[in-house]
Amino acid sequence: MDLNDEPIAPPIISESIVVKPENQNNITKSNGNKNISFFLPDYIRYFLPNQSYFQANIQMTGRGRPIPSPTAAFHSFWRKITARDGQTNSHVLQETDYYNTLVGQQYTYQKTDQLNNQRLMFEGLQANDSYDNNLYWEQEGGKTWAAQADCAALAPPTIAETSQAPTSKEVQVSTTLKTDLLNTEKFIPLNVLGGLHLQLEVEDFRRSLEYTTGNLAMGRQHNMCPGSVVVSGNITGGFDLSNISAPGVLTAGHIYALHRGNTSAGDVIGFVQADSTSVALGLTWYCSASGFCPPDSNTPAFCLVDSTPTTPLTITGIKVATNTIFAGKGRAQKNAPYYVDIGVGSPKDSLGTAATIPSVADQKYGNGTLRQPFRVVNPQAIEATSGITNTNCVPNNNNPFTIGDRLLIQNNDGTNDHALGYICGFSKSSFTSTSGSAFLRVYYMPDCVMTGTIINGQAAPTGASDNGTNVPAISYDFTAATGYGLSVFSSDRINGSTPANIVNTDVTFCPDLISQASSKVDFTIKDLQYSVKRVMMDPRVDDSDMALARGSGYNLDIEATTTSLVNVVNVLGPTNQNIAIPNIKRALGVLSIPLNQNTQFDITAKSLNGDPTGSVDLASSSTNFPVQKGLDNYQYDLGAMIGRQPYRPVLTEKYSFNNPLIQTQAVSELIKANESFGYQTSNLSGLGLNFAVGRAFARVGQYFDLMSSGNLQLLANYENTASGNKLFTHFIKHLRRVSVSGSGISIQN
Repeated sequence: MDLNDEPIAPPIISESIVVKPENQNNITKSNGNKNISFFLPDYIRYFLPNQSYFQANIQMTGRGRPIPSPTAAFHSFWRKITARDGQTNSHVLQETDYYNTLVGQQYTYQKTDQLNNQRLMFEGLQANDSYDNNLYWEQEGGKTWAAQADCAALAPPTIAETSQAPTSKEVQVSTTLKTDLLNTEKFIPLNVLGGLHLQLEVEDFRRSLEYTTGNLAMGRQHNMCPGSVVVSGNITGGFDLSNISAPGVLTAGHIYALHRGNTSAGDVIGFVQADSTSVALGLTWYCSASGFCPPDSNTPAFCLVDSTPTTPLTITGIKVATNTIFAGKGRAQKNAPYYVDIGVGSPKDSLGTAATIPSVADQKYGNGTLRQPFRVVNPQAIEATSGITNTNCVPNNNNPFTIGDRLLIQNNDGTNDHALGYICGFSKSSFTSTSGSAFLRVYYMPDCVMTGTIINGQAAPTGASDNGTNVPAISYDFTAATGYGLSVFSSDRINGSTPANIVNTDVTFCPDLISQASSKVDFTIKDLQYSVKRVMMDPRVDDSDMALARGSGYNLDIEATTTSLVNVVNVLGPTNQNIAIPNIKRALGVLSIPLNQNTQFDITAKSLNGDPTGSVDLASSSTNFPVQKGLDNYQYDLGAMIGRQPYRPVLTEKYSFNNPLIQTQAVSELIKANESFGYQTSNLSGLGLNFAVGRAFARVGQYFDLMSSGNLQLLANYENTASGNKLFTHFIKHLRRVSVSGSGISIQN
């Protein structure tokens, strides 16, 4: 066709019409399981769903940098989407339950660079676990812990650049909803249907959100690997006294000031308690001085000054013992935080020779597999050959902690669990891993009552109290195989955790501490609207359709997805799951997704993802990790007429490995099932991490009568380990006919 040709038909004119929800209030987590309603009036006449976009602005709040689950991004917020006719609002044209889980399958298996970029730009997808360049969060001043200097024995204002909470950003999304009706290429006749009622049910925030770094540092099960240092609390042995100038005579139990350098003219950086009358027999760290952090073993030597004798006593050459940092025994003065170090790279790299039993380090801090990643922060580059300096983190900055978190320390068996205090800053550590990468240093303020005034050379002041929030009489180190871990509780982030004894004037270098500690995880969806692509059809087409709708009947064939849920409670062996088939005569395919019941309302877990694993097989445990097993094979039973399909059970046991493997028959079946759901499989990298099984009932362009077959069952077999508590979510794709006539509306599957 060239410029001289006459067009075969006039172009179809279209325009966009914005439809607002009936209730235009902001949507927050308190709206969970509530419906957001839209009404598309019949005067629109016809609209084109796959060019009609839901638009909104999203903003996150709370600690941990929460984001919409990357499994389905913006679609994670919606549990169920229902479409009803506009005449009576009683005929369900289409209803998709567990909509976000279904979209998550598309995100996993239909993934190309183009689609991923589209989801990044328009659907609110945060694609990695980094807080650098995060879509929803902005690091204040662009600073990261890897770019900041260590602050041992220095004034806290030097860490002010990393003592500010991240700022949430407002993210705009614009996307079609991925239901069959709202993403079809067909023109939908709203004139015939009398309009269209849409209801979007808001998902529980614990399913729809995740933390940017996932479950990293979330509770004892996922605690972080520390650096290979002793965390010394109320114990002796925290000091290296081998090079002191003189033993001196002190009063046991009295408090003495530590000065920087070799004279009393140096800054007072902290206070120690004498364990005996002789310095050589031991000192115990008491607390930091106002405006200073505790020293560590890389801090130059300092001196102790006893001004109580007639001739003041100065003892020089005091150092902190090798690989030792002090935990908070108490607070006597303001702006005096403590710190701990977090490992980088891998557990063995972080712990070095301190991990005397390598399998213990592996088992407790991850082994680098997809299911058991290392529980460490990403290392900083140790060379600049590629142009990356040693002040940058690569590939992502995945520090899981945020300002205001209540930091906990525990043995890795969960014993001796203590809250150290509230996080108030970050920097690099003066300690490094075996590869030369600096640890992450996390600063915290103990949540304990401040003691009375400290007088040098006098007894400890009255009123001291640790309130169970720090580390009395416990040394966490790696001389024992158990080691220790560092974590936070997700419940503190969800419910808020207001410090009992810290006020803003105690931490002037961290002005956000109190407000951040009491903040709660939440989201706000504002300005939600539906930009409907209205199509102006030829009036003759409109009249013809309306005449059919008033007379013999107007038939609209659409695809639909029906959801069926089956609970499986920790079964060992075969499970026969009856899948509801509500009069479906034109079935296309089925997808079955086993969700982990134990993590369905857990913001630290990927609640929307299918999980092939079962219970841990302890009988086959190695010295490192227990062998992970799960669903071994499956078949679908299509009733007495057809029987089990495929004839040979489909093997799936390798999907449960810590590094999941592909099994040919299962992939072939899944590709065909995905095609029956209307999308091509272009990515196989996440098969074991968002697991599904499926079956196509017919070839492309054909369908299968499920009613004639009698019933539909999934035969899922857990041969070697119990299934665990699973919620099998079955989606059946089929054709649905909506008939509108003078006698009303009827729907057939």
